[in-house]
Amino acid sequence: MAKAYRSAILANMRTKADEKFVCPELIGKNDPLFVTWGTIVVPSQLTRVPDESTEIDIAIVRRSGEEMAGSLSAMRTSKELVGQVMRGLRETRGINSFTITSLIPSVTRGGIDLLEEIPAECSLTHGDSLASAIAREQAAIIARHYLGKPERQLTIALVGTGLIGSYLAPRFAQNFGRLILIARSMNKLGHFVKSSISTECQPKVSVGVDLGMIAEADIVVTATSSTATLLTREILASRGDKPLFILDVSVPPNVGPASWTEIEKTMPNVLRVDGSIVSIPDIDMNTVKIAGVAEGTIFSCWAEGMMHAGEREGQNHVGSIDPDYAKRVLRWMQRYAFQIAPPTNFGQIVPPNVFKRLRG
Repeated sequence: MAKAYRSAILANMRTKADEKFVCPELIGKNDPLFVTWGTIVVPSQLTRVPDESTEIDIAIVRRSGEEMAGSLSAMRTSKELVGQVMRGLRETRGINSFTITSLIPSVTRGGIDLLEEIPAECSLTHGDSLASAIAREQAAIIARHYLGKPERQLTIALVGTGLIGSYLAPRFAQNFGRLILIARSMNKLGHFVKSSISTECQPKVSVGVDLGMIAEADIVVTATSSTATLLTREILASRGDKPLFILDVSVPPNVGPASWTEIEKTMPNVLRVDGSIVSIPDIDMNTVKIAGVAEGTIFSCWAEGMMHAGEREGQNHVGSIDPDYAKRVLRWMQRYAFQIAPPTNFGQIVPPNVFKRLRG
């Protein structure tokens, strides 16, 4: 039998309700700390090492986003828990590399805090390099193909300046006519703009902590670690009939299903789409079926983890996103036949007539 290279994608549950999909037999029980939801085999002919199989374990940490990121003490505990999970997977499954996804990067400084926890001879990536690069491409596609205008004629709002937001902000400032940047701290926002946005682009950037600022935007990109619904019907009410395209990159989403139902009822000029989703036509997900994600597609951070393993990258990619590495991951997509997924909203394909309505 051919030797297998084993990798693991680590995710936490979006909410406790995910247990019914991942481990229904464990509902109401505290142990074990994690479950291996399934194993995905990446076809060897796609990888850098065609004579060695690549197997990806999907390991779900049995903590919801709120449990992992709800407080500073929860974040400190989360780091230790993830370290336990990685060591357990190395010992029991012979894992060679890890990809941390969901809210795990947010509570570990993009994986930096896990470098002392990771087992020897293993590598670690946070998976947000591809998520960021895909979100940038999606914003450009929304502008040109769905709103029918060049970016320089549009205003884009970005909510969040974490790993993904920090990558997107300077690029949006350069390409769009105006950038509205929203986060929780004005002091941090001011420093961020001075240190991350080019001098010539800074006049195009407005900053604030009030989500109501998105009333002036044509496109909103949410990229936060918040476990709460941020965009509601009440916040969007001041827009009137002006069309709005929401690209929701956050997991869990910043426009939750209940909030979207209320928005959809009264605001036909607003459209939400799932952000950073990738089509993976040659990958069999086996028993792993994610609620709210269309069949044949996957979170881009998971796709990055698959390619990181298939390429035998062997290097850690943690902390701030390296633009050169993000470009490399985009190039890998061509060989693996991965593509930006068609627009979906909570996993449902968006009908073409919806885009026509937004273009007017």
